[in-house]
Amino acid sequence: MQTIQSSPVPLLKYLVVHPTSVGHLISKLQLRTFNQGIPVLSHLRVTSAMVPSLPCLDTLTTIHLAASDRRSITLADFSALSTSSPYLHTLAIFDNAICGPWPSEATIDFPSLRSLQIYGSFMSVSDLLRVVQAPRLEDLVIAPFAVNDLADYREYISQSFPKFTGLKSITLSPVSTSGFAQLEEAAECFPTVELVMIPNIHADSFRDVFTGANADVVWPSLRALALRNVDCKSVEKLLAVLAFREAAGRPLETLYLDHHSIQRVSSMLPLLRRSLDVAEFDVWATLLGGDLLQDAAHFVGNDFDFSSY
Repeated sequence: MQTIQSSPVPLLKYLVVHPTSVGHLISKLQLRTFNQGIPVLSHLRVTSAMVPSLPCLDTLTTIHLAASDRRSITLADFSALSTSSPYLHTLAIFDNAICGPWPSEATIDFPSLRSLQIYGSFMSVSDLLRVVQAPRLEDLVIAPFAVNDLADYREYISQSFPKFTGLKSITLSPVSTSGFAQLEEAAECFPTVELVMIPNIHADSFRDVFTGANADVVWPSLRALALRNVDCKSVEKLLAVLAFREAAGRPLETLYLDHHSIQRVSSMLPLLRRSLDVAEFDVWATLLGGDLLQDAAHFVGNDFDFSSY
């Protein structure tokens, strides 16, 4: 930070600031220099306590907000952040960096946002989804995905206009069988999704959700699944899902598996390939690419392997 304070850094694109003493840091940091001295800054990771002191950063495309011991971001802070970062494409929130509840009429506009990523012990998922206005949102991550994360949001959209109608990809990381069952709720909230990524599969729950207890096809527009920690038992359940969707006229086109899963189920790949394309792809890797501290991988995988059950 001393370098940034004393001289411009015109080529700096990635910056992580995790101060241990926010007040001391801000008193030393000349925010005017911060703003003028980093003209191409595109990726920023800061703690929530720093957000109120950030200048306008209209070159930012990605911001990661980590929780601070001192404070969470208020609704006013959040609104100011959206205004000062009009070209933000990716917003990642870790733990309780932002806390609701917020007034029912509150809205925060992110006109350029494409990806919203929620990690860790975040307790206000429904509130966040309710207030964020992101007409271009294409990708949503909730990891871990807990039982009540979408309950209030589901109630909200049942009484209002649909939101996030352009959403195409969703990553959900359940950490319990009951949480896994809530995938059906997620399908109701985000019906336009074409790619579902599930890093930690529980075979029986997966089959129950995707074959539809009420004979409904979840995610009717779904074209591809990306799975991790798949074993032969999981493949058996997956084949039942493929047959169900085929019979309903909603077949899947592509299955993505991580390298370890492909090795584990290699003997069953020919059977799978009769129904769809199978390709190697790791859910973790896609999120690690833009994760400045690589924290996301922990939450997405959550070190929880249902296949050991």
